[in-house]
Amino acid sequence: MKTFCKVFYGGCIAILLGACSTVVHTRGQVIHSDQLEQLRVGITTKEQVSMILGSPSSTSTFEQDVWYYVSERVIDKPLNPGILTERTVLELTFDESNRLSELQERGADDGRTIDPSNRTTRTHGQKPSIAGQLLENFGTGF
Repeated sequence: MKTFCKVFYGGCIAILLGACSTVVHTRGQVIHSDQLEQLRVGITTKEQVSMILGSPSSTSTFEQDVWYYVSERVIDKPLNPGILTERTVLELTFDESNRLSELQERGADDGRTIDPSNRTTRTHGQKPSIAGQLLENFGTGF
């Protein structure tokens, strides 16, 4: 019985210590230096970029000829999750002939914090009563 207790308590301690481990999350598209070396400004086309890097993480809302490839590394530590250690944004701009015209790489330091607005937009929705809902459903055949 003593051996069972030792094994049981030892297993519990191992599980508890395992829960305190650090986890690293890599999100987005990790682009390697050999992939970047294949991109040539003025020569590489959109189709070739798509073959080398894959589909972009995002495209520009206002300009269709700008592609973004985003990747980040986040560490989750016990009692301190979500520590951003690395963020890379690769911005590719294409000219009117669909050739790469500009390549910029940005990091976490180039970003800025945006405070979300807590304002709400009023809508003029309906607030039907229970009787109104029942009468409305009566005509639809339930």
